[in-house]
Amino acid sequence: MDLLAILSVVLVIVVGVPTTLLIVGRVVGFFASFSATEVRTEKPPSGQKGKALIVYEPGATRQTVRVGEEIGDLLLERGYEVTLSGIRAAAAKSTSGYDLVLVGTPTYVGRPTGAVKKYVKDLRLTAGQTFGIYLVGTKGAPTAGFVPKAFLDAMKKPLEASNTVVKEMEFSGVKPFDHSNFVETLLAPPS
Repeated sequence: MDLLAILSVVLVIVVGVPTTLLIVGRVVGFFASFSATEVRTEKPPSGQKGKALIVYEPGATRQTVRVGEEIGDLLLERGYEVTLSGIRAAAAKSTSGYDLVLVGTPTYVGRPTGAVKKYVKDLRLTAGQTFGIYLVGTKGAPTAGFVPKAFLDAMKKPLEASNTVVKEMEFSGVKPFDHSNFVETLLAPPS
């Protein structure tokens, strides 16, 4: 093999594979988001402390839904009424009356889905509400530290301007999730 052939193979591996994964992930995520219309509400067994809305983009593996359900279970244990809603459901658009509003998104090559970006951009929260976002990497692709800081900063800026407390957590499809730590962070008083 000559040097040009080797460089071509390296270029395909370095640029072509991630680009292909990004495109496939975006297409699958786009079509999967149209099925995200489910809504379910559960009340805590005793004494309600607050209300939480968990909005999710299911992604190709529905891992974001599973993480949302596990976070919801922990919030139920702590006395919160929990509404779990697909991003395309009407319930996802009505955030008034909730103490916590959480959004879950899969990431494809470190990027959240377009539906979540639009949802966050259009989100209008009120002072005193806490907003949390959790990002889930596809199986075998670590997410932590890979989501562009620019996205997280751009997402947080308008929400923080409205005196909304913003918290984020990244999970990976490979490592065990620390949902309880995320819930404790969400419920902690603002620093």
